[in-house]
Amino acid sequence: MNWSGRSGGSVTPGVVVEARHLNFADIVHGGLLATLADQAMGMTALRATGNKPHATIELNMQFVGAVRLGEFVEAHCEIVRITRAIIFMQCKLVVGTRAVANATGIWKIRGEG
Repeated sequence: MNWSGRSGGSVTPGVVVEARHLNFADIVHGGLLATLADQAMGMTALRATGNKPHATIELNMQFVGAVRLGEFVEAHCEIVRITRAIIFMQCKLVVGTRAVANATGIWKIRGEG
């Protein structure tokens, strides 16, 4: 995974699409986008909980646009709700201003042991 710089010292996770990421239709494989969304939301969960261990318990994806060789896909994540044990999130994957996928997920905050 690559990283995109942002103002204010924060970073946005993303990836530059390489030939190895393409399917037989010469567009990015959906598995790459799902992995990016899962990793980005997992990092968001870590920051939100002060680095407590957690695990993905549900991940939903909607693919809404094609991504081509050489494009940079960014993940923009947001916490919808956080409880003592569960985090609900959403993530928008974009190429520039163009939406290419939407994801929602639920993470379980695990015990310390």
